[in-house]
Amino acid sequence: TALPFKRGEVITYSIKKLAVKAGDATLTFEGEVDVNGQPAYLIIFKADGFNFYDEEKIYVNTETFAPVKVERDLNIFGSKEKITEEYKEGKIVITKVAGGKTETQEIAKDGQIDNIYGTIYRYRAFGKFTPNDEVQLRLPTKDVVLKLEKPVKVKAAGKVYDAFYMPSIPS
Repeated sequence: TALPFKRGEVITYSIKKLAVKAGDATLTFEGEVDVNGQPAYLIIFKADGFNFYDEEKIYVNTETFAPVKVERDLNIFGSKEKITEEYKEGKIVITKVAGGKTETQEIAKDGQIDNIYGTIYRYRAFGKFTPNDEVQLRLPTKDVVLKLEKPVKVKAAGKVYDAFYMPSIPS
């Protein structure tokens, strides 16, 4: 099945805090890659703002868009961290390297564990886009629901696009 997005698609948006621009972010669909000997889609999220930088390489299953591995490179007020999340059946192994120290944490959770960006691409590929549609997200530390509230128009690059407003519950 053809996906409704192509390799190299970049979504660029502003990060706002109290209606003031605090930085920029991009979400790039890199297409299929090999991770740990298995095919995966690579999604790259980058956020750059005042004293803040976050780059996430998110590897997701090519059929379910569930996370397989996430590599984060953070710099918050000069404090640098590298975080790797490995998703295995029912658990996530998180390794954090910061200040010359390495910490490992394991989180156990029943069922498929989601990643917000993988879920967005999964919904774009397979969602129904009907009003009040709800998408369950089982994130590592919290379960939330995305609710398709209403269609909206988005202006970007001199064009107007149809889009959907989907807030999370809880926020």
